[in-house]
Amino acid sequence: RLRRHPLPAPLHAAWEQRAPELKPPQLTQQAWALGRLGGSTARALLPQLAARAKALGGGAEGRAPPALAPALASLAWAAATLRTAEHFPGIAAASTLMHMRPQDAANTLWAAAVLRTRAPLAVRLSGPKVLGSVV
Repeated sequence: RLRRHPLPAPLHAAWEQRAPELKPPQLTQQAWALGRLGGSTARALLPQLAARAKALGGGAEGRAPPALAPALASLAWAAATLRTAEHFPGIAAASTLMHMRPQDAANTLWAAAVLRTRAPLAVRLSGPKVLGSVV
């Protein structure tokens, strides 16, 4: 088991300065790193990653481009690992679920289960006629 340590102040400051510049591949890596880092520092930084992912999403409300799918899966995993349901990217993840690699889709669904979220992920898998009124 990893020991959880706070992020050193200079590294934290540099991270906050660069977070608005992150592209989807970097978001993916940063979300994974925050999930592994754990603790209050990761919980404090996760909202910034979630906001950046939302900014990169563009388009219709709750819709995300397929290129953002791995980052959303990593954000979902990090949110579940940190037990912070308010940063679970439910609607955006649902919009890209069919574009995710199998492992990313599994991680996203695991995160939804751990956080007991009511995100519309099941609708994307089964179709709105089957579960549309449930979620």
